[in-house]
Amino acid sequence: MAIAKRLLFIPIVILAIAAGYWWGVYSSKSPPAPSPVQNRLSRELSPYLRLHAHNPVDWYPWGEEALAKARHEDKPIFLSVGYSSCYWCHVMERLVFSDPDIAHLMNQFFVNIKVDREERPDIDDIYMTATQLMTGHGGWPNSVFLTPDLKPFFAGTYFPPEDSHGRPGFPRVIQALHVAWQEKRQELEKQAEQISQSIARIHTTRAVSEKAEGDLIDKAIDHIEKRFDPVNGGLGTAPKFPPDHALNLLLAAYWQNPHAKHLAIVEQTLNHMALGGIRDHLGGGFHRYATDAQWRVPHFEKMLYNQALLTHNFLSAYQITNKTAYRIAAEEILDFVSREMTDSKGGFYSALDAETEAEEGAYYTWTEQDIRQTLKKDADFFLSCYALAPMPEGLAGVIYKTDTDSALSIRHHIDATTLHARLSPLKEKLLNARSQRTLPLLDDKIITAWNGLMIGAYARAYEVLGHSEYLKVAQKAADFIHNNLRNTDGDLYRIYREGQRKGEAYQEDYAFLIDGLLHLHSATHSARYLQDALSLSERMHTAFWDTLNGGYFLTRDQNEMIVRTKSFYDSALPSGNAVALHVLWKLRVLTQNPLYAQRALALTNTFAPLAENTPGALLHFIHGTMMASSPILAPDSLLTASATVLSSDSANIHKVNVRLNIASGWHIQTSNPTDDYLIPTRLSLDTDIAEITQIDYPQAENLQFPFTERPIAVYKDSLNIPLTLSFKTRPQTLSLLLTYQACDSTRCLSPQTQRIAVNVN
Repeated sequence: MAIAKRLLFIPIVILAIAAGYWWGVYSSKSPPAPSPVQNRLSRELSPYLRLHAHNPVDWYPWGEEALAKARHEDKPIFLSVGYSSCYWCHVMERLVFSDPDIAHLMNQFFVNIKVDREERPDIDDIYMTATQLMTGHGGWPNSVFLTPDLKPFFAGTYFPPEDSHGRPGFPRVIQALHVAWQEKRQELEKQAEQISQSIARIHTTRAVSEKAEGDLIDKAIDHIEKRFDPVNGGLGTAPKFPPDHALNLLLAAYWQNPHAKHLAIVEQTLNHMALGGIRDHLGGGFHRYATDAQWRVPHFEKMLYNQALLTHNFLSAYQITNKTAYRIAAEEILDFVSREMTDSKGGFYSALDAETEAEEGAYYTWTEQDIRQTLKKDADFFLSCYALAPMPEGLAGVIYKTDTDSALSIRHHIDATTLHARLSPLKEKLLNARSQRTLPLLDDKIITAWNGLMIGAYARAYEVLGHSEYLKVAQKAADFIHNNLRNTDGDLYRIYREGQRKGEAYQEDYAFLIDGLLHLHSATHSARYLQDALSLSERMHTAFWDTLNGGYFLTRDQNEMIVRTKSFYDSALPSGNAVALHVLWKLRVLTQNPLYAQRALALTNTFAPLAENTPGALLHFIHGTMMASSPILAPDSLLTASATVLSSDSANIHKVNVRLNIASGWHIQTSNPTDDYLIPTRLSLDTDIAEITQIDYPQAENLQFPFTERPIAVYKDSLNIPLTLSFKTRPQTLSLLLTYQACDSTRCLSPQTQRIAVNVN
């Protein structure tokens, strides 16, 4: 998050320590109370909160009981925010919150509140801003000290159990803060008020009457290019996070105006990520980030949203380049999510932990001896294709791929198909051996927003790859949300776990789910998904729109919080307002209703000045502004398609003619484009009961465009594509999949997949 200049704050800990206060002053007043078997957190749904249920800390979940206690006893609040797959959250739980002596101090001096940031993004947003203001950085666990009226006066992230490496231990911090609360309360409250006012200013936007000056797209791409690592891909140096929003923006820009440099940044990044240890080469999926610049040693947690966002990246790159490696990466992500992060009823789980039995990465790391014992005589071949990146501690390493498939094929004098055929059973053996280890903790709560992202990824994969199973997964998840996370009025809940739903949904829940439903509508053309998206869009606008300053609030109301925030900066997730901008433009195209364009333009005008000042923090929003320049046409109005059965050579063989009519001024590429970056027009099937045994694409027309040095072969106006279908069994109807990209003389739209019904009666 982009944060205003770091505030100066009173060095409370130093002052208190200098005054002579330390550990024994208060802790010796009474012995620690016996640790309870369970505290209040045992009754919570959150797996993260339950991890702290056996702490001797007198924990409260966020709620009126805890807040009333702080007000009644006039005690400051210690707020600890984290999430279940956070490694340092686990460390602090084991070393600090499980210590009876430290817990005694906490219970004596503070009202202690534990929050799962994934359940309460509003709390996390406010108090992470506070930590960044006071320390210049942020992270989890987030440790914030508040006045009884919830204003922050001191903050940090992880605190060790005792002083080490120049850092004060948590006992020293809390004792010094208690002294300051007793003796310097007026200064503390003044500081808390200043910090709260700064938080409010950061989260306040003001609408502007006109669009901000300047080309946001150029500014965003310039920002990406300046931060791009030309050697290893990605942005910046270690640690490295997958730059999902940057890649999507570059791919969208490339589709509109092919620029080799844009695609090179995307490919360099995806190639290195796909080779590195950030990718789970055995089980599929990607870890949250890499601790090194080469993407080899990850922080091992696996988050659902990473899988969704990276699926879109790899699918888009595959559509443009037709490179098998990108298709395989997307398929492995989706197969992993289906296998390990999907509830039997259809919803998607949130995360897999980074550690096993208090050791980070223990489930995923290997020694060479482990590999040789498992693969025996095949170990040499495997280790010629994969290597082990050493962990900071211990003998085990992280599996990463040493080179691309094409390079490995040349090295081993075999083709890529043979290479895969030899490696696949070896990877399967290692995966089976790994599955015998103690599994990482699974956070099985189902979050509406994240499920919306994953629904969209599966639906998009069905459109691009044609695998019917992906569509079934997306539809089942959408049904799960509809049946379990909506009330009778149609409003959404945030969380589902153990048969219970919890918490009012946030704006991002609405926006992300709408986007997933629109992807499903694109894949199926079912009116049901569009109607659901329209209904949720109206509810989102009514409940969250800021009628004074523009933009969508994160929450329905301010409730007890010190400020009502808006999600406008991208984090690991795209901002809720950015996703809202995308869905509003999509709804404008689909419905032809200018109301959605008006809302999209109002949203754009609200945040465009922020995007100009900090383009790197609003990349998904800037991506959304590109949609304003797209033609306001329903997708099917650019190209209409129909199929007619001409004759039957036998009961199981039919000749079919497919007729395409292309809108005036538009064209599509041929089945065999003249350049690699062009999207071919293809007909295919998504069923195994029939196959296309012959297809005759027509002769193309060569057209010269201002942006090309030589003519491009295209289809325009109308054309016929005759083909032959061979059936294993005889359905009454089936669908052909037509994949194409519509372009005019200045730009290309995103590739589309259209279904064409074939009546074979």
